[in-house]
Amino acid sequence: MTNSTAVSNAQNDGASLIALILEAVAGIFGFLGVGHAYAGRKFLPYILMIAWGLWSLVESVVVIATGGLGLCLLPIHILVPVISGIMARTYAKNSNSGGHWLSVLLYGVVVVVVFITTLVLIFGGLIVYGSLNPSH
Repeated sequence: MTNSTAVSNAQNDGASLIALILEAVAGIFGFLGVGHAYAGRKFLPYILMIAWGLWSLVESVVVIATGGLGLCLLPIHILVPVISGIMARTYAKNSNSGGHWLSVLLYGVVVVVVFITTLVLIFGGLIVYGSLNPSH
């Protein structure tokens, strides 16, 4: 093994570990897909973001509707990001692409845009509903 191959393998191992950590930690806090974006995947991070957001919404409704009994779903909320992180690490290791911080930045921009759009739709809907159904 040449010196450049050893350096390349070490960099790839570092990038794959960062993908794992990003995916697991960000996923637990509700942002699944960050590690896959870092690993270089193009569409999967955004699919994961939308699916995880919908799952989190369903999970929250179940917890509220059952008076807290739905907290038994909490292990899923921890296990899925860890498994997804392992998948991001495997992809980063097999693709030898290194890390892509620009993709993580783009993911962050998309998250912010989706969040702001959701707030505008929710509050806009409430305003329209309130103007159509005056309570006085």
